[in-house]
Amino acid sequence: FASTFFSCHLIVHALFLTPPSKVVPYPSLRLTTADRLGVSYAGIAEDAGKAASLPGFALSLDAEFGTLSQTTFNKLQTKYCSWSDTKSQVKWDEDREYTLLDFLPPIMQAVSGKHFQSTRSKQQNLPSFVDDRQKQYTEQQVLLTSNCWGFAWEVLFQADNPDTSAMTVSTADPTSAWRALTGPGF
Repeated sequence: FASTFFSCHLIVHALFLTPPSKVVPYPSLRLTTADRLGVSYAGIAEDAGKAASLPGFALSLDAEFGTLSQTTFNKLQTKYCSWSDTKSQVKWDEDREYTLLDFLPPIMQAVSGKHFQSTRSKQQNLPSFVDDRQKQYTEQQVLLTSNCWGFAWEVLFQADNPDTSAMTVSTADPTSAWRALTGPGF
């Protein structure tokens, strides 16, 4: 029995970008938790328009709560961030106007409105060992991209991880991630 170990190194330059966008009203936004608490809000969206990598990624939704009492602030913070090991670092200030993003875990705050820039690069692939030819390395096109459901899964996973020193983007395929996010156990 012979075993062969293959090593493949992929060098990529993936970036999270903030595309130029404008804030627009988004009146159809519904926040069930805020509604249950009786907290009023206005739905807004950062609209990247044609600067978005795909049309479906143009909007980043948020909600404006305005100024809040400390009691209401505490209720929103508990409801929107209690599930996470990493809590929002936003503190209550009677004069501050708050958004939904202020109550979410730091990793969610950090990636909100960001767009993953897909990258293409040429990489040296593994040699062919299938036939008797001399080992030949060839260059191959590699596309690094992220799907939205897999990325959402990874952000939620990282938000519930006490180690916030880095975010690993190792997203699941979109079908599996969608099933996990919409399944009965989520």
